Amino acid sequence: MVTANGPALPVLAKLPRAGQWAALLAVSAAIAALLEAAALPAALLLGPMVAGILVGEFDDGTCGVEVRVRGIGNPRMDDHAIWIFYDGQDRQWGCTSDIEDRFLPVRCRG
Repeated sequence: MVTANGPALPVLAKLPRAGQWAALLAVSAAIAALLEAAALPAALLLGPMVAGILVGEFDDGTCGVEVRVRGIGNPRMDDHAIWIFYDGQDRQWGCTSDIEDRFLPVRCRG
């Protein structure tokens, strides 16, 4: 990803191509583990239905992952997001979404 100030992760740009692929594999494994921890194992099968995944810090300082959904063919889900976050005070992972509750796992509803 490139921002107005250059690469979003300049450290990755300095790695050789094999190192960049290794980093991608490691991040993919970490995201898979987060999805499993959030009781969203079916999310691993989304493939082309995921428009984008952002990992980092939300505006409120919480560490988390944003998954944008697309290509499902349901306007109530397409172009919406699921947010998986770590609650440092409770020391556990949580999730929320702007998708209707009936389409979400129980742990992400509300």
